[in-house]
Amino acid sequence: MSNLIKVINDPHNGIERILNRLESAGNTSFLLCLGSTMTSDLEGISAAGATAADRRLTPRFDAEALMLGRTADGSNIPVSPFGIASPVVLTRACLDILKSERLIIDCGTFAPPRVEKIQVGTLPAQCVSSGNALPLDHVYDLFERGLKIGARAAAGKQAVIIAECVPGGTTTAMAVLTGLGNRVSDFISSSIPAGEKEMDNKRRFMLVNEGLEKAGLKSEKRILEELDPFILLSKVGDPMQPVAAGCAIGAAATATVVLAGGSQMLAVHEVAEKIAASMKEENQKNFKENCLVITTRWVAYDPKADTPALAKALDAPLACTTFSLGESIHDGLKAYEEGHVKEGVGAGASIALANLIGKSDQKTLLDAIDRSYSSLVSPGDSA
Repeated sequence: MSNLIKVINDPHNGIERILNRLESAGNTSFLLCLGSTMTSDLEGISAAGATAADRRLTPRFDAEALMLGRTADGSNIPVSPFGIASPVVLTRACLDILKSERLIIDCGTFAPPRVEKIQVGTLPAQCVSSGNALPLDHVYDLFERGLKIGARAAAGKQAVIIAECVPGGTTTAMAVLTGLGNRVSDFISSSIPAGEKEMDNKRRFMLVNEGLEKAGLKSEKRILEELDPFILLSKVGDPMQPVAAGCAIGAAATATVVLAGGSQMLAVHEVAEKIAASMKEENQKNFKENCLVITTRWVAYDPKADTPALAKALDAPLACTTFSLGESIHDGLKAYEEGHVKEGVGAGASIALANLIGKSDQKTLLDAIDRSYSSLVSPGDSA
């Protein structure tokens, strides 16, 4: 097993087998599922953009930077409210090493990316506090389209990596997991650094409870396991979640699937697992045997969260990369070691797989990411 990958939770004793398969994977597809939610307009909820207006553009700019090495109009790539650059810097460098096919999937954004993409939705979600995030028929359609995309992406590939870019998505992840009966509010990591975390968590928990109450889903334990996940997604989810869940189930029929992210992808895993259990037995079996979640060390060991406990509570297979940016030549990358940003655009899984499949060690990866930063971030930026 790679020396830059650590197993966090292995409920079915299958992660080592999956990693061994990944190590010999020659062809990979990387799917970046973009989504937007009005939840991101609230301050203190997300670090995926310096302002509310910026956060509405983050999926567009991240997708363009991933595909083009720049934004389509020459704008700077997204930065956090603290001036720290988007993790697309990390992901692009690692996908170059992997030589992975890249597909952009717009699940419903405020500003579609100006690159080749698969357009599956046009509706951003309402704020999670509304209890009415997306039309139910639209959620079903997003999932069905995700199923087909996942199956096509897996054709001729040994591995499919499914990533997300959803500002405010950690809050919708908390809402979906809570709605499925999990007590997760103290476990979930945030893109906001530790010093700011307490207010962030309180606000998220308040929004989640408000949304569940308005949706009529918060009364004792009536909302637990029997709740239809599609209904829950329509009440408090975001458009990425049903698409990514569909992609994962569709791809797992023939390929190894990596859900690339932290809390958001643990929520997708939970949703996909419940949906797969209601489908044919082979769908459930393939998903269980062929899918895992990989994130960054910064999420896995966030001191203000407990991601290992979250994965254990969800019975979800989770690994992380142990890669460090501490020796980077850029202060904006070293800031990740201080709790800024932490994850996004599939950064953790991309690093892990560039190490595992691409045979790149810590130094090789760091050099590549430093070069990517120099290329993507304008010299005058504070990041």
